[in-house]
Amino acid sequence: IGAEKRRNESEEEREARLAKMSGAVKTLLECIGEDPDREGLLKTPERYAKALMFLTKGYDESMNNIMNGAIFNEGKYHIYL
Repeated sequence: IGAEKRRNESEEEREARLAKMSGAVKTLLECIGEDPDREGLLKTPERYAKALMFLTKGYDESMNNIMNGAIFNEGKYHIYL
């Protein structure tokens, strides 16, 4: 899924992606020998998926929205600090 598609996805598509990611985390837990259905791990796949979505939320942003018109042509090529 590309950044543009992720930005424009519906709530249902977002929920489906979170469910798919949660399933992948559950599979990873099983592969390392954990029981993802035990009490201490029941919500871990969903928490992990939500955390990953939060940490990569920059993909949802548009550079134009972030810069808010702050890019302009100066005509010089020097940076003064």
